[in-house]
Amino acid sequence: MSKSFISYSHENDDKRLILDCLLKKYKMQPIVVARRAKPAMLLATKVEEALEEADFLIPILTEQSIYNQWVNQEIGYANKLVKDKKIKIIPVLEENLILTDKLKGFIHKQMDLPFIFKKHSHRGIENKNFKSACDKLIQHLKKSSFTVKYNANIAATFT
Repeated sequence: MSKSFISYSHENDDKRLILDCLLKKYKMQPIVVARRAKPAMLLATKVEEALEEADFLIPILTEQSIYNQWVNQEIGYANKLVKDKKIKIIPVLEENLILTDKLKGFIHKQMDLPFIFKKHSHRGIENKNFKSACDKLIQHLKKSSFTVKYNANIAATFT
């Protein structure tokens, strides 16, 4: 079962719930650090552990999340893991971010951004657009090869 770390701003928890439900529906395990109860563990350590166990990082990039310190740090840490071929980063992006200079960094400059949703003043319509983008993302994940990690750095690759 592939594992996907969902990176998001708390202002976008409605979108995180949609993605979470879709991943579960298709037998993929979502990882949401905020739901992991590990007393006396630093949040940064929880994030690092979760990213290292994930096959995918799915950042939900919106007007709110691109300025969120944790979202940016999660993407930065995952980028290190990408170089070691331990994780893939596949963002879901609010359309208007592509049209402005607000989206900075390696995601905008170094990868295709096919999973885009339209922002809308009505939250329900916007979330319907988001769900459609997530459906396409899930289909992509199902077709992609991915690595399932086991203990002691042993891995199996599936296509």
